[in-house]
Amino acid sequence: FPTRRSSDLGVELERRGDMRAALAAYREAGESGHGPAQKKLGDLYGTGNDVVERDYETSLRWYELARKQGIEIRKPFSYPGVRR
Repeated sequence: FPTRRSSDLGVELERRGDMRAALAAYREAGESGHGPAQKKLGDLYGTGNDVVERDYETSLRWYELARKQGIEIRKPFSYPGVRR
């Protein structure tokens, strides 16, 4: 389960505060088809941080890949910049 190990490593690196290395680990797992890592990448690109700029298109691509792996992705409660 090398993809799961990469994803687990990403979680550990993120806990330690090393987002650059965590992103690389999540990306390695996501590109290898690991659904939870793909969802995490969607989350990271959807919000942005010090390592990645917010990028909704990239976020949606990762979410779509995760959905194909059977990962449930909740619909957004609202869209950025839109008030209800």
